[in-house]
Amino acid sequence: MGASLDIGVNDAFRTTVERVCRHFSLGDLLGEAIRLRGSFNVNVKIRTTTGSYVIRFANSSVREEHLQYVSSLLDALPQEEIPVLRPLQDEQGASIIYDEGQRIQVTPFVRGRSFQCREQQVRASAGMLRKFHRLLRDMKPGPVPEWSFYRSTDYLSDTFRHLRSLPAIPAEELSRASYFLERIVQQYDEAEPMLPHSIIHGDWHFWNQRYLVNDVNCVMDFDFVQHGVRLFDVAYALWVIYLLLPQYAETFDAAFVSGYGELTDEEIRALPAALSRVSLFFLCQAAYETDPAAKWRRQFKRQMPFLEWMQGEGGRRVSELARSARGKSLDCSGDELRTEGHIGSG
Repeated sequence: MGASLDIGVNDAFRTTVERVCRHFSLGDLLGEAIRLRGSFNVNVKIRTTTGSYVIRFANSSVREEHLQYVSSLLDALPQEEIPVLRPLQDEQGASIIYDEGQRIQVTPFVRGRSFQCREQQVRASAGMLRKFHRLLRDMKPGPVPEWSFYRSTDYLSDTFRHLRSLPAIPAEELSRASYFLERIVQQYDEAEPMLPHSIIHGDWHFWNQRYLVNDVNCVMDFDFVQHGVRLFDVAYALWVIYLLLPQYAETFDAAFVSGYGELTDEEIRALPAALSRVSLFFLCQAAYETDPAAKWRRQFKRQMPFLEWMQGEGGRRVSELARSARGKSLDCSGDELRTEGHIGSG
């Protein structure tokens, strides 16, 4: 699950945790604290005389207005449809406290298992994402996160211009990547005005959910939530399958697309380009590293084969999967709610 922290030895940390426990009336601290997985925030599981909780130390880049916006979105989600961890409130109704410059929230600890690379879990995750988009599609846009995977075409183009100014980036490789950038930008930008919008999760992957057997019993990590093109979440999850789970890709991609259900004609046409934009984003990250050349080498080796595949066979595959999922939806009833009823099945 994570690394244990000896709170008996680390007096400063123990003192902070005890203050949090008193503030939220969590009871007396018992045993050790466990640092949970995750690289953006620090999340620590504790056990007290009243139960088990997770203390979240928010990343310094997270703005308070975005934290408050996320809380309002979570309150708008019906718990019976989208199981999320709502931050506890203190006696004044506040869910954020400040301790020595740190912003801290507390949630109950929910039992469940991490992703176990099961096809049924992939399908359940996709169905949950569909519900998330449907339930929040009419919510008003709010503050955007300080940092995000969801980037504009201007960001991609500007960053590639910056990369061209860095002598350590091989010109031939940058030229190849720029060729794909131009094609992908054109393909995506033509479709973007017609793509449906909703509140998007911004980091939807299978380790950001917990599972009971094959069903999603908790959706987590809303640091990158914002209003945007819902296709991004679909493309990002598929990109995770292709790049991080290649040994399962032949079944997981189909399970995810069918689990999410019907996409519009415009979304189907834009899906290969949306997937490719994720790879372009990671190529762009070399521009802001202390060693741009090393980062570029790693990302170029990883992302370029995917970009080439997505412009050919890969693009045809995801488009066909999306068309097939749409056909199955229409065969069932054409009702979006029917599509969403497949959560946990299979």
